[in-house]
Amino acid sequence: MVAWGFLPGRDAFPRAREAANRALELDPLSLIVLAHLGWFLPVDKQLEYYKKILEMDSEFQPAQNYLANAYFVKGKYDKAFDIYEKLDRQPQIGDIYIKTKKISEARQILNKLLENPTQFPDSCGIARLCFLLGKKNEGFEWLEKACEDKNRLYWG
Repeated sequence: MVAWGFLPGRDAFPRAREAANRALELDPLSLIVLAHLGWFLPVDKQLEYYKKILEMDSEFQPAQNYLANAYFVKGKYDKAFDIYEKLDRQPQIGDIYIKTKKISEARQILNKLLENPTQFPDSCGIARLCFLLGKKNEGFEWLEKACEDKNRLYWG
């Protein structure tokens, strides 16, 4: 559980919601704004919400990614896997392997990422896999790289 008192700007979440709602007023058909508004919904509602966005544009990758994230959180790993595989989200596929106790497959993913990190520019995802697989030193190195690259911390 996150202690809100330690996060910068405790009121950042409501302000972000207000900004997203304002953006929607300005551009009610913006798929990216609609996709970001889904972040404020409970996960159960996100599933249907992102499916509706994908009805508007089935190839809209942010909505695909957020739908996969919601499936992952709900433990629907097979559905998340299919989307992540289509989007070639290797770190997230590694996460699913870890959750489903396929550690050797997760290690293979991490090794592939470490061999050719420029092919998968998700420094945070690589760091996360390092930590989950017990490679703390490498994990910290990748977090530093993420900061240098200004790679956003995101789950997907």
